[in-house]
Amino acid sequence: MILSLSQDRNKLLMTSIPRDLWIDGARINSFYSQGPTVLKQKLQKITSFPIDRYIGLDFEDYKWLIDFFGGVDVNVDRAFTDTEYPVDWNGSFQTVTFEAGIQHLNGERALQFSRSRHGNNTEGNDFMRALRQQKVIKSLATSISGKCGNPSNALTCFGAISAHVNTDLTTDDITTWIESVNRFGSLSVNQVVLDYDYLYNPPMANYGGAWVIVPKDPSYKSIHNYLSNFLK
Repeated sequence: MILSLSQDRNKLLMTSIPRDLWIDGARINSFYSQGPTVLKQKLQKITSFPIDRYIGLDFEDYKWLIDFFGGVDVNVDRAFTDTEYPVDWNGSFQTVTFEAGIQHLNGERALQFSRSRHGNNTEGNDFMRALRQQKVIKSLATSISGKCGNPSNALTCFGAISAHVNTDLTTDDITTWIESVNRFGSLSVNQVVLDYDYLYNPPMANYGGAWVIVPKDPSYKSIHNYLSNFLK
């Protein structure tokens, strides 16, 4: 997920990239293992946005972060059940269910909500999962504002969470970021998941039998124009 702030700092864009998007001979998610510098380059090629900083965390740290800020409140658009939610430690599955409406989620439930991709009721795909992830991050920003709402608290919060995230954010970045978070309610926030309006599934035979997603416009120009309009 990419968070982009307009130059006048009045607009925020949340952009999610499908993990199966094929770029430069591989799926975008395969570049995580090559480090943040390479991944930033690929994401900039897709979106045209320079990626200045990154924050990375694993599932356990994701849960810890949500719990550290007291959980998140999300509006579940439609009830769904996923009978194939992975149990990582033994490779089996469990069933998770979410009811429609406003739900307060702790770290474990927030991870399930963010990670589920086999749900019923139209929720069983990567695009809907990305939308749910954005809901969690948007709510988390509100929680962060409440707990780290001034510069002194911001640095204390950053010190607490630094052991749980991998990031190249500096102290100055944190101060600027907190200022933006404090204005979150007044920002014009747009949420975008790149989907089949701009992407398509090519024949699997063309990609060694792999199921991938590619841009309709190989130059990415149409995606660039689409995204940049949100920050003007």
